[in-house]
Amino acid sequence: MPSTRRDTLASMKATSVIIGACLIGTFGLLLISRSHQGHPQTSEAKDQDCYRRVVPHYAALLPLSGNGAEQGQWCQRGFELARDTLRRQGNIFEVQTDDTKGDAKEAISAYHNSRMTQALPIVFTWGSSVGMALSPITNAEHVIQIGVATTTPKYRTVGDLTFRVFPSAEGEAHFLGEIISKLFPKERIAALYVENDYGLGTFEAWCRNEVERL
Repeated sequence: MPSTRRDTLASMKATSVIIGACLIGTFGLLLISRSHQGHPQTSEAKDQDCYRRVVPHYAALLPLSGNGAEQGQWCQRGFELARDTLRRQGNIFEVQTDDTKGDAKEAISAYHNSRMTQALPIVFTWGSSVGMALSPITNAEHVIQIGVATTTPKYRTVGDLTFRVFPSAEGEAHFLGEIISKLFPKERIAALYVENDYGLGTFEAWCRNEVERL
């Protein structure tokens, strides 16, 4: 197998493991929190011991097709790794994965469909545009949203229920600025960016970083 192919496969495997490790930690904290909260013990639950058998369900809204499919599949493997690892420790939960194609409207539709079929305390999302579109909805419905690859600096409001397990574009822009300034210290730089929350957020963060550098 060519070294480039091996490096790519190794990188994909490492990415899935890293995502899985992040999710294991996240799920672990969520399950510990859930166990400390307890469940109301109705007479029926006491008779059937149902309150101990309640299986939490979470939703993962990922781009399993379209331009972001590769990253979506990495995330899906990470969820599977987290689920299987925690199951071996006796923590049982289910993750419903829906394909958003990386599109905010698709994600909103998938979110509402999931909420119609089951209680949904937590939703995992991929992408800045999806995270921004769902934030007002999840906050209004008191659902925790955890973003993966949600880099836009705008995905940040004090006191809301949105979180991310991914660095902000500010850190990414700072890194890019450092590299570019070393490689092209006296050159004029042109920037091309995608006109969505991710592209614009990264571009604006990079511009701020460059102004501060001057």
